Amino acid sequence: MKVYLLLATVFLLVGESIEAQNNVHISGKVVDASNTKIGLPNVMVVNKSTQQGAFTNANGTFELTINKEDTIVFRAFGYHIRKISVADSVGQNIINLNVLLFKEAYQLKEVTIMESRPADSVMKDIQRLGYNKSDYMMKGSDAFMSPISALYEQFSKKERSKRIVAELINNDNRKSLLKELLFYYYRNNVIDLDPASFDFFIDYSNFNDDLLKSLSSYDLAVYIKSKIALYEYRR
Repeated sequence: MKVYLLLATVFLLVGESIEAQNNVHISGKVVDASNTKIGLPNVMVVNKSTQQGAFTNANGTFELTINKEDTIVFRAFGYHIRKISVADSVGQNIINLNVLLFKEAYQLKEVTIMESRPADSVMKDIQRLGYNKSDYMMKGSDAFMSPISALYEQFSKKERSKRIVAELINNDNRKSLLKELLFYYYRNNVIDLDPASFDFFIDYSNFNDDLLKSLSSYDLAVYIKSKIALYEYRR
């Protein structure tokens, strides 16, 4: 019995030693290939084998522990995917990488971005999106003359309910406009996302009014294509 326990202990220690030797601690920085002084934040750094990973920090640096046989995948909005394997780094258990990402160029058909309804009309409706809570509160001289009433309107359940309803209506309008725009892109071969996935994609992308209103029609199409690439990759 003691012999079996001793052998088991030896095998366990040998296994742990082999595993420790097989582990590689990776650290480094992800930069823009066109300007290597720029560190890229929020880049997905994923171990392809385990599907686990992290994001680069504000200056583009990252740390990860993997097996030597694993491949690391780097993915960022607007950049090509980069895959790196350290299998050839024999004898090295600590590796520092400087990862270059190249910007991705999108080719869009000129005729597919702005045409009658639904592209230009939808974009005009998007520009009208918005919801301001102050629209449901007393303001100006009325608030000054009636501060108690103003506070009541701001904090009462009834007024809060009105603001919540207005916000939900705006959110529904935003989602409806985005679905209409996605159908337009789909119909004109700008995107190949299955229409059945539109709701899931919109929820995943978490578009907000300020972002949508700040982009031109072309920039919005490019942004949506990039978001779809991330969405398809993470599914």
